[in-house]
Amino acid sequence: MDGEEAPIFVKVMNFVEKNDRKITTLVPLLRLLSACYDPRFGGEGMGEIDAVIGGPILLPAESISFNFHNLDPKLKRIAAASTFHATNWVRELLNSFVHDASFPKFSITHPPVEEKCQNADIRDKIVRRLTTLIDLEDDLLHMAANCDDFAPPGSASLESAGFSKDIDAMGVDDDFVGDFIPPTPPDCTDMDKDEKKAVMAEFGTMLAERKKAHKKKETDLERGEKNQQKVSALLTHPWSRT
Repeated sequence: MDGEEAPIFVKVMNFVEKNDRKITTLVPLLRLLSACYDPRFGGEGMGEIDAVIGGPILLPAESISFNFHNLDPKLKRIAAASTFHATNWVRELLNSFVHDASFPKFSITHPPVEEKCQNADIRDKIVRRLTTLIDLEDDLLHMAANCDDFAPPGSASLESAGFSKDIDAMGVDDDFVGDFIPPTPPDCTDMDKDEKKAVMAEFGTMLAERKKAHKKKETDLERGEKNQQKVSALLTHPWSRT
């Protein structure tokens, strides 16, 4: 947002590429920093740290979301995880600055021109960050739905707590490619021998077709038409949403 003049640059994608767990501490640290400067808690005002809200975010190129299906699984995970963490970062930025921008605590009844301009600048950045958040959430929904290997931090804890990963329970659509779950066989209790044989034969055919379709989806996912040079260029040249 602040471009080359920005004193702060949030390198989200670098953390994700290196699988650095420090990425999960960014939002809590921002929340702590904001609390220290929030005038509601005796701080000097959010204007003291307003460089944070304008700092650019290092993410994969914007066009990568349009070519997402052609990426290999590793690059899909990097793009999805980067977008996930960037979304959380922007949400926390909005939470941190919106109150101070809405109810500024000026030094006198009629604030100096400098303070007025600073508050107006923060408000403008909040609106632009809100637009960024909407775009990021749209991209995240698209990427998460098309990246089987992506799981937000804490998913393992949810699974160990007893949350089911059953596909039907999750309501995942037919485009989802995961472990094959065979359909329930028909109830043939009240059928005669010939009728039962015909029903089970039909069920066997349907089961074979579903297995074949599932295998095809897995193969298509693994193959994917990849253009490595183009993908590398997209990830090498970062894009900062403004």
